[in-house]
Amino acid sequence: MSGVNNPLPDYTLLGTATAAATTVGPVIWTGTFTRFFVDYWIAGYNGGTPVGRLLFGAASISTTALTNGSSLDAGPGAAFAAATNALSIPGCPLAITLSAIARRGTALVRGASGALKTYEVQGANGNPSVSAASTFFRAIGSFSDLSTNLPLQRMQLTVYDTLTATTVSAQTFLSGTYLTVWGAA
Repeated sequence: MSGVNNPLPDYTLLGTATAAATTVGPVIWTGTFTRFFVDYWIAGYNGGTPVGRLLFGAASISTTALTNGSSLDAGPGAAFAAATNALSIPGCPLAITLSAIARRGTALVRGASGALKTYEVQGANGNPSVSAASTFFRAIGSFSDLSTNLPLQRMQLTVYDTLTATTVSAQTFLSGTYLTVWGAA
């Protein structure tokens, strides 16, 4: 992206994916980037009490590999609950409370080729409303491809049934769910 209206002047738009499926994406790019800005909107889910996760990969993305470790917390305003850990799982959960509600947020991902990748996520859980408070959500964590820590070249959203499940859910994201990724050297 370039121009005066670019909100991320040092970043290049790598792609956007949208779907009403179990997985949104992957967004795939070429080139080597060491910093990523991610924007996501989960419109909701078709049922159950699922959780969407942000997954990373180099040449492919595994939905079952134990590649992420995250610390998660959420709460109204400054009253945050004790952190919940989601260790050695596929992807970073984008909520603590499992529910079919909407979720939105951004993530910063950092990590050069040959290095462990780290991320920070900030978001809100709940359907947007001016008459009901959203629940603030945040996560910090690390991603390793369990081998050579190759450069990231793809990201996706995938639905799981619990914070620590290693099997993809049968639930799907609702129409309007999207994932947009920007990258910088």
